Amino acid sequence: MTRLERAALLILLALLALLLFHSPGTVDVADFMLWMQNVETYNLRLGYALINEDYPPLTSAILLGVAQASRLFQIDPFIGFKLSLLLFLSLTGLAFYLWTRNFLITAALVAALILNSMGLAYVDVYFMPTFILALWALQKKNLLLATLLFSATCLVKWQPIIIAPFVLLYTLEIKQLSQWRQINFRRLLQQGVLPLAVLVGLLLAFFGAQPVKAFQAATHDPFLSGNALNFHWLVTYVYRAYYPHVFGGLVYDQVTFIASLEPHPVIQGARLIFYPIYLLVLWLFWRREKSFPNLVLFSLLGYLAYFLFNTGVHENHLILVCVPAAVLLWLDRQHLGTFLIWSLAANANLFVFYGVDGQGLPFNRVVGGIDLTVPLAIFNVLAFAALLVTAAKVTSPARDAAPVPNLSEAEPDRIPQPL
Repeated sequence: MTRLERAALLILLALLALLLFHSPGTVDVADFMLWMQNVETYNLRLGYALINEDYPPLTSAILLGVAQASRLFQIDPFIGFKLSLLLFLSLTGLAFYLWTRNFLITAALVAALILNSMGLAYVDVYFMPTFILALWALQKKNLLLATLLFSATCLVKWQPIIIAPFVLLYTLEIKQLSQWRQINFRRLLQQGVLPLAVLVGLLLAFFGAQPVKAFQAATHDPFLSGNALNFHWLVTYVYRAYYPHVFGGLVYDQVTFIASLEPHPVIQGARLIFYPIYLLVLWLFWRREKSFPNLVLFSLLGYLAYFLFNTGVHENHLILVCVPAAVLLWLDRQHLGTFLIWSLAANANLFVFYGVDGQGLPFNRVVGGIDLTVPLAIFNVLAFAALLVTAAKVTSPARDAAPVPNLSEAEPDRIPQPL
């Protein structure tokens, strides 16, 4: 791309993000405004305890900074909140570009995150910069930095913890238990275990048991599927359409989520589906070379297993996959389809429920008597199965040092065609 084309694309992305700046977002925004008020009125420790939600504490710390900056510059807290989302969206793009030096993939990643952040005002973008930097540190084999950055990521939202077992196997660098003598236990202890133990100790010393309670609440979400277009959304449809006496029927042919504050056998049983699928993905990675491309690929598959087969998953949780999918595309051009499919699927999951501003679609999503969320959920499950089968058959070569040449913009003469 020429410099003029890059500038034009950058301006277009900025205008698209600003176009949604005054979007009210989903009902979650009211909660975030209340959280900002709590942490500013009291303090971070007490305010986080008063929030008493299933979020880790770093989200509250960021919102405290937003509240204080809003007061300092005398702007409305909501405007300050939206500015913070724009800032973290920009930092996400900057971190990815400084790592990959690929402008087009960076632009595609930022575009994939605009609806989630600027349109619907979710706070997932708060963890994107540290998540990207953690992956960079893992590629560079800097375990200490990766531990700190990945921990920070998980302290914004709990969901990235799903990837942690893959990171652990990557750092072990073995494929069989008989190779355990090859593990550098001293490095793991000094750069991984001890820093993590210190972070956890400081966290509990400052916030008390509240982060533990928040994590427990996050793992006991009462939803079968919280508007996540996954396997359990299909189960939700079956119950609504064919067994309305259990949870109630369809509403104008539309599927609505199922939730139960009391333990329900349907939800408890459905949760068991996730574990064997996740363990299968983990086992497949265990048997592979511990290359960085394999780490990213199987981390993506492991997280998709969580999104598609666990209970208590919500519509915005899928947005995380945009980052590993973009990294895969940077590493291997053959993953263009992977990035397009899952970035579009993540945005479709948001759009069908909330439109572009959080207020819902201005039209009916039922076509020919079929709620289109159902075929979208079927598509997501089948796309995961296809990617899993492909990953099970193919062993990616170890290419930790650099991406494949035809994706590098640092050497344009080696690129057959621009991506």
